[in-house]
Amino acid sequence: MTPRWTLVLPAAVLLAAGCGPDPVPSAAGIAPLSGREIYLSRCASCHQADGSGVPGLCAPFASSPRLSGPPEKLIRIMLLGMKGSQTRDGVTYRGVMPSWRFDLTDEQIASVLNDIRSRWSPSAPPIPPDLVTGIRAETLGDRLFPPPEG
Repeated sequence: MTPRWTLVLPAAVLLAAGCGPDPVPSAAGIAPLSGREIYLSRCASCHQADGSGVPGLCAPFASSPRLSGPPEKLIRIMLLGMKGSQTRDGVTYRGVMPSWRFDLTDEQIASVLNDIRSRWSPSAPPIPPDLVTGIRAETLGDRLFPPPEG
């Protein structure tokens, strides 16, 4: 039987000499996705690219009182998700909004919300990433998927 060190030593020498696998490319230099790009890749399947929603499932963004309301509610929905029925303009929606707490950074959440607000509630002020950071810290102990608020 061959001693283990005779197998490990040559492999270590080859790796040290640069003969190992290619290094994983760095994310440095890659532009972050815009809020619109994140929206289209993560949100549009339910909310639709044009924000029209899905009848009975996802309410449309146009004329949504949440978009022009306090940004804290929108941030909480992005971080915690939401489930339960809600009615708007006589239509009941029963979709489940996923939590993006573990998938998106504070900057990405602010970017997505700013994209949504700029298109469907243009008078609403921008949401700064540090507001998302603060609400993320406040909601650490909150349960995911609370029922919708007014």
